[in-house]
Amino acid sequence: EIIEQITKAVTAEKFSRQGFVVQMANISRKRKIGNDIFEVILSYMLKTNRVGKKDVMDVLFDLMNQQVLSRKDVSEVLFKISGERI
Repeated sequence: EIIEQITKAVTAEKFSRQGFVVQMANISRKRKIGNDIFEVILSYMLKTNRVGKKDVMDVLFDLMNQQVLSRKDVSEVLFKISGERI
């Protein structure tokens, strides 16, 4: 069920940052989503041009503001993704 919800959020026809953040926050409240999952999701979305660099940073900071990710989590995800593309 969690994987289906994440897949639906990532593959939605029209990307909405706010909608994506809300969905990820709701999923994470049910079951903690690890940094590696956010890294994979956001890397995929960057590589497929579904989001831009600014969107990735905005999503991560929105998730931090929603208390889904800590400041350290955001830093780690950005660091890992930056090696790829950001």
